[in-house]
Amino acid sequence: MADIRAARGYILNGSETHAMPETMDKDRLKRLMFRAHHMGSNENDILFGGFAEKYLARLTPEQVERFETLIAENDTDLFNWVTGKGFACCPR
Repeated sequence: MADIRAARGYILNGSETHAMPETMDKDRLKRLMFRAHHMGSNENDILFGGFAEKYLARLTPEQVERFETLIAENDTDLFNWVTGKGFACCPR
């Protein structure tokens, strides 16, 4: 459970109360939402899709960039990291 909070903290890092600016590309957000729900494994679809449903609309542009970078990682590596079965790699 601590690893899930760490993943959430990596993305949110800062205030969660800032609304996304109107200038944020709506198509980009739609693509991210789709990607979060179609990652390759049902487990990641639930974890990251649920996160996107709850937080994506409230993320700042920097946080959206972090989320996009995170979900671009290998599906198995992400699942192992979030569940504590593997180590997190350094962000690129």
